[in-house]
Amino acid sequence: MFTAFNILNLTSKAIFSLIGVAAIVFLLFNVLPGDPAKLLGGKHADDSQIEMIRNEIGLNHSLPVRFVYFMNDLSFVSFKKPGTDHNWSEWFSIELGKSAEVVFKWPYLGKSYTNRTLVSKMILDALPESIALVFTSLFLAALIGIPIGVYASQKPNGTLDTLLRILTSFGLAVPSFVAAILIAWLLGYLLNDYLGLPITGILFKYDVYKGKEIIQFQNLILPALALSIRPMCVSGQLMRNSMVEVLKKDFIRTARSKGLSERKILFKHALPNAINPVLSALGGWMAALLTGSIFVEFVFGWKGLGSVLLNAIDYQDFPVIIGLTLVVSTTFILINWLLKLIMPYFDPTLLNE
Repeated sequence: MFTAFNILNLTSKAIFSLIGVAAIVFLLFNVLPGDPAKLLGGKHADDSQIEMIRNEIGLNHSLPVRFVYFMNDLSFVSFKKPGTDHNWSEWFSIELGKSAEVVFKWPYLGKSYTNRTLVSKMILDALPESIALVFTSLFLAALIGIPIGVYASQKPNGTLDTLLRILTSFGLAVPSFVAAILIAWLLGYLLNDYLGLPITGILFKYDVYKGKEIIQFQNLILPALALSIRPMCVSGQLMRNSMVEVLKKDFIRTARSKGLSERKILFKHALPNAINPVLSALGGWMAALLTGSIFVEFVFGWKGLGSVLLNAIDYQDFPVIIGLTLVVSTTFILINWLLKLIMPYFDPTLLNE
């Protein structure tokens, strides 16, 4: 089991990683060419209007000062002058005399350059669609990849095993957007009369007759299948390799010598000991799929984070791009932190890693 020191050590590493990611993202987007004030002002803005915009969004400050403000906005605990409005979503605040105030709040990601909407609101509005797509993809990857890997491990280098390695190698080599186009063409167009699966659509739709939002699961199938190809191939290969190794262990020989059935040995003894690497890998794929879903969402017209990011890139909407980059990076770090805490309970050998 983890000690308090282990948990503190992992947590501190995660926090420093988050700070490092925030610093790198800030520096990258502050050395890029282009003037955000001109983008906000438009073609007809004069110099005085552009200068007012620069003052409003803080571009009149030096780079170190802007970085301090940036980190202050991102922090859960921030400082401000009493009476000033920062558009923060505050929980509560504590006054430190007349010159400063400590504010406990949600991280503030700024406003979009194009529509002045809070970046956090744009992300939260699109997040349910992306979460549904990612978790459905992981479910399909596990549902198909794990059983194939288990059965392929029964006869290493046999016909099924060889076929699995060929297909999974091909699946890993095919980019997600190519897989999305092929699946949309084959299942959504050629076989549409038989399957009836729509190529484009959204998950949540407001039904005017029922007066409430309804979930359209049929729109989720094709994009989730396209996004699941790569993690499915990884889980199949990992499951096969892990099972082959576990089936060579002494406790498996002991189980066979006691006369246990192959089915019981396979599912009660071998599978629980072999599945940890697969679960860990699938957990790590969560954040990767959030970014990998961009082109899949584009192909299928899915209104998730990928759609928001593509629009932001198209309009050079830096606050939205920065916000999405931070959200995905934070998700990746937190998932890895959580996996490092959870997995040793299933596999004690991971405690020393």
